[in-house]
Parts: sequence; structure tokens; C-alpha cells
Amino acid sequence: MSLKQLIRKSVQDYPGKTAIVEGDHAVTYDQLYIIITEIAMDLKSIGMGRGSLVGLRFPNSIAYVAITFAIWEIEAIVVPIGLELKKTEVGDLCHTMKLNAVIQDHGPDHEVRKKGQGFPVSYFVDHRSAVIENRYIEKDIAFIRFTSGTTGVSKGVVLSHRAICERIEAVNQTLRINADDTILWLLSMAHHFVSTILLYLAKSATIVIVNKMFAGSILDAANRMKATVLYASPFHYSLLAADTSDKMLSTVRIALSTTIELPDSVFHHFYKRFRLPVVQAYGIIEIGIVCMNTEEPARKIGSVGKLLPAYEMKVKNTDCYPGESHLCGELWFRGPGFFDAYFSPWADADKIMEDGWFDTGDIGWVDTEGYVYLFARKKDVINIAGMKVFPQEIEAVLNMHPDVEESYVYGLKDKRFGELVAADIVPKGSSESISRNRILQYCRQRLASYKIPEEIKIVEAIPKTAVTSKIVRRNRWRKE
Repeated sequence: MSLKQLIRKSVQDYPGKTAIVEGDHAVTYDQLYIIITEIAMDLKSIGMGRGSLVGLRFPNSIAYVAITFAIWEIEAIVVPIGLELKKTEVGDLCHTMKLNAVIQDHGPDHEVRKKGQGFPVSYFVDHRSAVIENRYIEKDIAFIRFTSGTTGVSKGVVLSHRAICERIEAVNQTLRINADDTILWLLSMAHHFVSTILLYLAKSATIVIVNKMFAGSILDAANRMKATVLYASPFHYSLLAADTSDKMLSTVRIALSTTIELPDSVFHHFYKRFRLPVVQAYGIIEIGIVCMNTEEPARKIGSVGKLLPAYEMKVKNTDCYPGESHLCGELWFRGPGFFDAYFSPWADADKIMEDGWFDTGDIGWVDTEGYVYLFARKKDVINIAGMKVFPQEIEAVLNMHPDVEESYVYGLKDKRFGELVAADIVPKGSSESISRNRILQYCRQRLASYKIPEEIKIVEAIPKTAVTSKIVRRNRWRKE
């Protein structure tokens, strides 16, 4: 099944049902499909078609969803681009991927969005080889997402229509989303879409987009629309937990937390305030959501839950990590809906995985009841409220500053955002000769705001390995 068939089925089964609500605007499934077809015609008129790579740089909106499905309607490929990226970062992405087009926001004119017309194409190239074009078509690619700026080590995750459809069905064996559900949406669509928004629309649910990140606004929307599912990050749950009104979430049947580990304190405060346990899940873009704590969220606080029925899990190198009486080691998974390839450099998934097993790069432990807990990360990625940052990307910018000899970037633990960016810097001259303010200003001109270091420490040297002289990347989190 292709992804355009998912929306068509909901249109056929529930044409007059509300599909998406955005502020004072709402569209039914049949109205949404009309917008999709209009945008698809616009894209065809500028030469987009089968195998085209179309970047999408848009805020959370009805339009975002409609444009995405319109791209699939013409058998093109969606490449989400975060609004937080700077112009140079977007340019790097366009160059690396050789995008055919980038569709950007036209501003707050909802009438333009509603009609599906006037979306500006800000970038247009067509210089890919026939071999590359055929690769996209043969694999029936639907979606390619880079998890950070292309100057970092992100390879770009390639997903086919088949893979996405498979992971939707796999996760819904546990979530059981249906046409009676109303989902309150708080996350960035550019970073979260294929296992969530698509699932909700495929099962004919209603999505309520909340763009005002205040506890009052979230609670008002939940109660006004009688939300049954809350899908958010620990940041949002901390906001809600601090609310002092008498508003409740009485219609919510499941509150899902994703992107980063939910602090125990946030779980307890939210549960005390709303008498609703927060369900944690574990997933990454390559494999989708593979674990979820729906059965015992209040008893197994801190666990990402049990393995979902469709998947297999194994724990490797158990003798390398402190597990005490628990099974502790590197987490590997196998199952449906896994990614098809890495983009840069291109590498087919079956050449990377061992007999279908994917190495997550994460270290976890499993208790005697089968509940999975994340222990640490092998990867040095910094996760800021669901947006992933690679230290090497920020180091490359810092090292270009004329006063910087070298730098080391790492994650700083934060209760609200999960992590923030911190940096150790070795100056070219004396420590007095370097200005933190000048370095921060330099970063602001070249990096997205969330990638700018929250803390900068001037150090004499950065620890390196004796043989290869590579930076020793340790867990540098500050304890809270």
C-alpha cells in the first residue's frame, strides 16, 4: 500500500468527519483531500513528479499535512526541513540532497494555506543522474529525513511507502487508535510524522494542532475538543504539571511521552496533578516505535515499556556493562517497517544490518518482567526537546573562530529540555584574550538557536586518546 491510499481510505470511510483542527480552522477528510489534490496539481505544473525530492519547510498546520500528502500524490519524495535551521544550513541540505524544490511558509495568511495555493518554491535544481533517480523509484521511496544539519554526522534516513505502512500497523497493535480518537498534537511535524500523524489519519482520527505552548492553551484545547490522546514531550508535561488551575484531562485515555527520557519528578508531579500516568515509548527514525509502557506506567516508572508484539529484541555484549541481576547491554531490534537505506553516503539497510537486526547504539537493561530501561547512549548525539544535535557540527563552527584552537561539545542535562549544549574551548592565546560573548555572537550567525552552547568553559586542553589523538567523548552530563 502507498501512503496516498491511506488518506483516500479515510476519505472514503469518513468523508464528513473532522480530520484536523488548527486554531479556528478545521477541515473534514473530504475537504483535506480536495486541498491535497489542488497542491498536487500545483506541484505538477512546476515540473515535480515521480522520484522528485521536495523539501518541506513549514510550521505545524493543516497545510503541512496537505503538502506532504500532495507530494506523495504525485509519487514524489518528502524531505522535511526544520524551521529552526538557518539559511546556510538549509542551503547545505539542498546541495547535499540535490533537492528539486523546497516549499516554504508563505506567512500567517490562513486563506492561502486553506486553498493550497501560493506556496513559494524557493529552490529548484535538476542535476541528478538517472541511476540515482531510478534508485528512488525502484525502492518506492516516500520520505528522507536528516536528523541534524548536514555538516554533522547524520546520514539521512530513507523510508519507503512499504516501511512506513508496516510500522504504522505494528505500533497500532498497542495504541489502538481509531475513528473515535482525538489527538492533541504538540510536537514539531518536521521531526515527528511517520509513526504518528500518518497513523492518526490512517485510522480516521481527529488531530488537534496546538501551537501556543502554554499550559492554559493546552488544557483549553484538550477540554474543548475532548481529546482522548495526548502526544507530547517531557517539556510539555512539565508545563502541564506546573499548572495551578482546576482544569483536568478527564477525556484523555493515554498520555504519551516521547523524544527524551521523562524525569521521574515530572512523572510524579503530572500524575499528582491530573491522576493520569504518562506512558513512555522508545523509538528512533530508523526503526520506528518498538517499545511502549502502556501496561504498567505507574508501577514501572522510568521504563520505556515492553517490546511491541511485532518486534524482536536482543541484548548484546552483556558482559561489558554493569547489569547486576539485570540483563544489561547493547539493544538490537528486528521487525517490520525498518528503514530502507542511509542517504549520505548511500547504503542499503540490508547491507548494514546483521540478518535484519539493527544496532540502536543505545545501552539498556531489561528486568525480569520484560520491561526495558535505557541506561546510557553509545552515540554522542545531544537531544534537545526532541531535536537531535551532533557535537561535531557545532565543533566545526567553533573551530572556525579565529580565537579558538579547538573545542569539545557535549550535552548538559536539563530538567525542562532533556539536554542543552555545552562546550569546552581551548583558546589560541591566553584565556583572557578570548571573549565568550564574541563566540556566542559568531554561533548565532551560523547555527540554529537550539544548537548555540548554553555554557562555554575555557580549558587548557581537551582529553584525547593516546594512539589516535581523537577526542575522548564521555558522559559529561551535570548531575541535577
